[in-house]
Amino acid sequence: MDDTYKAYPFIELAKTGASPLRDKLAGVDVTIEFDADKRSGQVLDSAGKPLNAINSYWFAWYAFHPDTEIFKP
Repeated sequence: MDDTYKAYPFIELAKTGASPLRDKLAGVDVTIEFDADKRSGQVLDSAGKPLNAINSYWFAWYAFHPDTEIFKP
């Protein structure tokens, strides 16, 4: 979003113990719905519209986006 990237590792999401999770990305309220066991999820804007998101291997993503913020509970 606005050239701001944030990674939500499933291992970190699982530590929150709850889905959905509310967060901010580039100053915008977002909701992360996830299933840590199935390693699936989606990111929604405040209106409930899905935002672009991908599941990827960190090493591959980081090679192209080294400034990515990482979610920590």
